[in-house]
Amino acid sequence: MDPTLLSQSVIASYEGFNKTLLKYSADPKFSYALQHSQIRESIDKYSTEVKATLGTATSGTALILGFGNGNDIPLCELTNKFSRIILVDIDKSAMQKAIAKLPSIMQTHIDLVQCDLTGMLPFLSKELELLDPTLPEETCLGKVTEIMKAALQEPCILPPLGKHYFVISSFVTTQLYTLIDEYVVTVLEKMHPKIRIALQDQFSDYRTTMNNVAVHICKEHLKLISESTDPTGKIYYADNTYVEIVKSWTVGSKKEPDLKAITKCALMPVLVVREALLELFIPKSSSYWKFTHPLTSSLSQGIRLNQTLTTAIFFLEVSPFRFIKSKNED
Repeated sequence: MDPTLLSQSVIASYEGFNKTLLKYSADPKFSYALQHSQIRESIDKYSTEVKATLGTATSGTALILGFGNGNDIPLCELTNKFSRIILVDIDKSAMQKAIAKLPSIMQTHIDLVQCDLTGMLPFLSKELELLDPTLPEETCLGKVTEIMKAALQEPCILPPLGKHYFVISSFVTTQLYTLIDEYVVTVLEKMHPKIRIALQDQFSDYRTTMNNVAVHICKEHLKLISESTDPTGKIYYADNTYVEIVKSWTVGSKKEPDLKAITKCALMPVLVVREALLELFIPKSSSYWKFTHPLTSSLSQGIRLNQTLTTAIFFLEVSPFRFIKSKNED
């Protein structure tokens, strides 16, 4: 995606998000430091296994999607293991600051790709910026809901990123949705400053539409991972979920998730991840790593949930069985 398709206000909002994350990462009140350390360790460990399978013929390339500030990515170690590293994020300045910490010789092995990984921002930003700021709150939200529905019908503009031997998506899926949601609410707040509170309990059509957006983003991101991985490549995929919600939505389950609980949970896409993973990927083993940590008070208040947050880490390969023949077919 050409970054010129995005307005500076959109890019600025994402840059602001990454700056906020940096602030939280340095605050001992939050558990980010421990979480980031555990994730870096798991990526480093798995990348060593991946590197060993390459042999001496080639050192391969690694693609890191949604790099952001790179707090949870062992960039130095990865640079030592692979011939080239490609970092992808909408916030180019955050990527530049991260690689500036590396020795200059390492920096020459890293390429930066600035793009929108949701595939929706060019359309959304154009339409939202045309909104009439004088519209009443309910009318305004109705218009935004229609824009979001229309965005789901638009082609998802995701860049071709080539094929890579190792692809990393670490806590990207839920952030992509959260950032879209936050961007839309920020636009609405400029017209109706108290609308954020109203959105928590009212306007069910808007919340349902945003859930559909979350599902859409999740599935498109997993497709991008699949399309960007070499047929013999390996994938590291990690994301968050809530223990209580996931209990009612497991791999292969036919039980519908509790949408009343999910509509106030920013991490809803992970429920869809489990199903999409089975369609596109093969787990390296029958189990996956996971560790839990408590929600911070500010986050639990913000989404009105007081649960334990579970971090699930999957080690995957691209599935050669993309299409399963129906039993009814000849």
